[in-house]
Amino acid sequence: MYGENFVVDLEKWVCDCRRWELTGIPCSHAICCIQVIDEEPERFVNQCYSKNAYVRAYTPVMDPIKGSNTWPDSKKDPIHALKKLKLPIRPKKARRKELDEQKTDPKATKMLTKFGNSHDMLGRCRGNQVEILENRENGEISQARVEVANIEPEMLAAQQNHNSKFRC
Repeated sequence: MYGENFVVDLEKWVCDCRRWELTGIPCSHAICCIQVIDEEPERFVNQCYSKNAYVRAYTPVMDPIKGSNTWPDSKKDPIHALKKLKLPIRPKKARRKELDEQKTDPKATKMLTKFGNSHDMLGRCRGNQVEILENRENGEISQARVEVANIEPEMLAAQQNHNSKFRC
C-alpha cells in the first residue's frame, strides 16, 4: 500500500520509516494500512513482546548466592586496589623553584606591566597614593606621598619634567 510519504509492506512487516523493523512494533503508517484491511494491529507485533515470550524468559529460577563467609578460602594473594594514576594536567604558569631558593610572599609586591620598568612595583599602601618620580638627568628615583584628589599645579609641572609613575 502507498501512504503519503512511506511505502508499507504488510507481508514483510516493513515500512520505509524503518521504525517497525527497529522496534518490532508497527509504526503509525503501518497501523493506518492495517486498519484499512480490517486487521488487528496486535497481530503484527513481534513475538518477543508476547506474554509467552516473557514467561519463557523468566521461568528458570536463579537461586541467591550464599554469603562471603561460606565461600571456600583461596590460596592466592588477595587482590589489592589499583594505584591512583595521576592524569596529565595543564602546565603551571610559574617556573618550579629550587629547594634552596627563597619563596616570595604573594602579598608583597606585584609588577605593573603597563609602565614596563623594573622599579614600577605595586605596594600595599592604603589611603594615599605614592608617586614615584624618576629624574631623567640623574637616573635617581624618589618617592613623594600625594593625595589622590588634591594634585596641585606645582606637582603637575613636576610631572611634566619627570617621568612619574603611581603606586597604591
